[in-house]
Amino acid sequence: MEAWKKLIGGGFAGMDAPFALHPNDQERAMNMIAVMQAANVSWSEAEAAIREYLLAQGVHGPRLEKQMRLVNELVRPRLRG
Repeated sequence: MEAWKKLIGGGFAGMDAPFALHPNDQERAMNMIAVMQAANVSWSEAEAAIREYLLAQGVHGPRLEKQMRLVNELVRPRLRG
């Protein structure tokens, strides 16, 4: 497993908390992004892995889409295509 995938849960406080809302979660999310950038991860790869993480946590429907909007706002502008 890629190192950055192990960091996904940190942005959610290891559960279904709003993505990067708490300063500690935001710091962990930014660390994940830095690792993704170093690994040249694309937005589509990141989006798929984060969605997979949330689904595995039992997040579905409107809650999933709300989380993905938060992820999109923070992560997408910092990754390639």
